[in-house]
Amino acid sequence: MAPLGPLTSNRLTVRLDPERAAQLEYYASQNPMSVRSYNQVLQEALDELLKRNVPVPGRRNLTISLPDRAAKKLYELQERGFGSLDELLSRAISAHAQTLMREESEYDTMVSGFSTVASRRRVLFSDSGREQP
Repeated sequence: MAPLGPLTSNRLTVRLDPERAAQLEYYASQNPMSVRSYNQVLQEALDELLKRNVPVPGRRNLTISLPDRAAKKLYELQERGFGSLDELLSRAISAHAQTLMREESEYDTMVSGFSTVASRRRVLFSDSGREQP
């Protein structure tokens, strides 16, 4: 497949296989009030694809993939009244990030302590091999 060149036109040609064309027609027939044309449906699908897969700094919405089991548990928690999916995920991510930061801080403290002990040991035993006058 050749690399995409610069897009210089507002018109793109899309060729759909028969199955996708049938799905598109079915979607358009089920949503006649909101769908004005096939191009609109394709444009919205492309916008959604780009929004989900192109990273943008500062965007508040992130796309994540969850295993089926985790997603099922999240929906169960939501149904039991523990909050919306956004709240549940943001709390879980925040708690995990705080745990990681605490562990990193503890690790840095231990490394600093070890380097202090090693440098003191070098100072204490640096004269041990020399002869006294």
